[in-house]
Amino acid sequence: MGAAILAALCGLLMSTLPYLCWYAVAHSGIWIADADEIQYTIIASHAYYWHPVYLSDPTFVHGGPSVYSWLQLVPAELICKALNLQPIRLGLVFRIFGGLAIGFGWFAVIWQHVRRRWAALLAAIFVITDSGWLITRPFVHQGIILLNVLLSRSGEIFAHNPSIHRDWRIISPVIVLPFLLFYLWALRRSMDEPSGKKLVCSGLAFGLLFFAYFYYWTAAGLALLLGIVVDRPRWRTYFHTGWIGFLIGTPELARMLFAHHGQGSGWMQRFDEFLPIPRLSEHGLFFLSAALVVVTFFIVWRFFRQLLYLWCLCAAGFIAIHEQIFSGLQMENYHWAYLFCPCMILLLVLLTIDVLERIGERGRLAGRIL
Repeated sequence: MGAAILAALCGLLMSTLPYLCWYAVAHSGIWIADADEIQYTIIASHAYYWHPVYLSDPTFVHGGPSVYSWLQLVPAELICKALNLQPIRLGLVFRIFGGLAIGFGWFAVIWQHVRRRWAALLAAIFVITDSGWLITRPFVHQGIILLNVLLSRSGEIFAHNPSIHRDWRIISPVIVLPFLLFYLWALRRSMDEPSGKKLVCSGLAFGLLFFAYFYYWTAAGLALLLGIVVDRPRWRTYFHTGWIGFLIGTPELARMLFAHHGQGSGWMQRFDEFLPIPRLSEHGLFFLSAALVVVTFFIVWRFFRQLLYLWCLCAAGFIAIHEQIFSGLQMENYHWAYLFCPCMILLLVLLTIDVLERIGERGRLAGRIL
């Protein structure tokens, strides 16, 4: 329990560090990361003053259904309301609870595989503090930033919106990542020891993804389909998790369709959603991501098949990021990286731990023989 608390506190420190730094420099407890955070604050403020228990779109004179999920904004807004905090404090509330949940969540999913508290804590601290995992460049990105700071070349890094730790961005991934980590924990639990209660738990976790983040449940649903095909011995776990979660997520699907109808066609242009684009455009780090997916598949298939469920999530995230190849539509595809990157970095961390364990076991065996 002590290691889990330390991981949660590490997450809290990382999530609130900008506030601490800003207070030390400007003696102000108010810090806004970027324009997106202002947008979320405006929407939550509208609810705060007029209808605290639900969201509406403040761009319309008479309101209207919001494209954002209730789960993303309302709980933090209600906390601000209950504590008599002004909506400008919303970001701090987000980061306090998000940091604690993310720190604990990373520890939980890693410990579930490792089963050694301090090894899980060290791995969790690495993921929590590294600034490159969100772009699948652990160590490298952080090293480059450190070198630029030491060489006094940090102007571009701090000139506009701070871009060192985008993994602590609001809403995604700070608010939604805990739900993904809970899903990873619940799914692995049902994979290891399938039972009715554990399947219901993994189905519930999948259902919560519908309410948490569109980009999570779409990729996770595709991963369940991949799992049925690739991981045949455990196809029932994927199947039951899928239909239970879909049933739970149906109300949110209905709300999204209602919001789509109520907003009219203009909202899609405002949010860069469902816009026709060339099928071979906007690929980003296609070859690096593709290489990671292919290489890890062969390693997992050959040596660590208990991690196939995690590889399926990585593969589904990669496919979703590049879905314009099939659909020809822009849906802000980079948001699927908020699933691909956490799952890929978790897979790489777990594979590294497993490889080190095997090397250690062989070394101990050789020592006994000699």
